[in-house]
Amino acid sequence: IEFSECHFEMNAASSSGVLQAINASSSAHFDRCTFAGTSGVGFGVGTTNVSGALTIDNCVFLCGTGFAQTGGNVSINNSYFNCSTRDLQVGSTSGTATMDNIVIDGNVFGGLQVRLVSAEGLLISNNSFNLTTGQTGIDGSGLTAAGLNGFNITGNTFIRRSGTPVGIALDAQMVDGVIAHNTFVGFTSGNEITG
Repeated sequence: IEFSECHFEMNAASSSGVLQAINASSSAHFDRCTFAGTSGVGFGVGTTNVSGALTIDNCVFLCGTGFAQTGGNVSINNSYFNCSTRDLQVGSTSGTATMDNIVIDGNVFGGLQVRLVSAEGLLISNNSFNLTTGQTGIDGSGLTAAGLNGFNITGNTFIRRSGTPVGIALDAQMVDGVIAHNTFVGFTSGNEITG
């Protein structure tokens, strides 16, 4: 299914611009779409894991939470996130479902960044994180028991805009991963990578 130049508006905490649970094995491509509103989730999924391929290219997320989904085969590229609750969440907070084969590449994050919950085969590369006080660029500090296995966080740029943000927060549940070639601009020493 192809979605191009669509606008999704969420103005209630329970609303979701796109809820991909119609067919758990379907594939979808979103290109140049806007997810906006005062609250809600721009792209989310219910209790069904999505196993089909999902590609999000050149989209803008200006809502409560930009992306929160379980399942796999997800690629989010060259998009802009500036959300009020969270830019992007990888995995289920219940700990019962993980995401696998996830690529987050070439995006700009200006809101409340990326929260890692549970995943396997995760690549976060070539993104820009603009951070202020109290924000964490990539937050793995609250992983569920499912953990984060086989991850690669490389080539990202973390920019401190003000205060004392954290670039990457690690967790003991993060195993078999690589963190390399990331750039931290203006950070307080010790706040680049914590955990």
